[in-house]
Amino acid sequence: MKAISRRDFLAGAAVSVAACATTQPMFGRATAAQSPFKISVISDEISQDFDHACSVIANDFGLHWVEIREMWGKNLQTSTDAEIAATVHFAWKELAERDSGVTDEASLVSEVMDWKLRRRPPLDERAVASAVRALSMLDWIDVAATPDLPADEDALVGTF
Repeated sequence: MKAISRRDFLAGAAVSVAACATTQPMFGRATAAQSPFKISVISDEISQDFDHACSVIANDFGLHWVEIREMWGKNLQTSTDAEIAATVHFAWKELAERDSGVTDEASLVSEVMDWKLRRRPPLDERAVASAVRALSMLDWIDVAATPDLPADEDALVGTF
């Protein structure tokens, strides 16, 4: 093994510090804003507190996308709840763009059930309605209330 002189070590360290201190990305790495891909971070890798994780992702990292793997101690990747929530949110965005306004809960439930018609096993309409009501309560979607929605409201009490 070849010994490194103090002069060579200090010269190498200075080059390393100078390279790290530059404001330009090294080796031509693109920033998230320049990327053709949607760059995101898995929220629970930062914090179990979703609000804090989103704040760090947006403010510290400058990103606009988040991946949710686990929330409130529940793994969403293996859950039909995650599928339902994602479908409800996506359908709500599609309806809002198509209808140019606020849709009602019943129309959103109907849209989700139509999208998932061929799913086996089929989705439970009460579960979809409960997801619509829950996401509305969390202000993740903006829908007009439907009084006869088949949601299990007793299950929602104390959940949030």
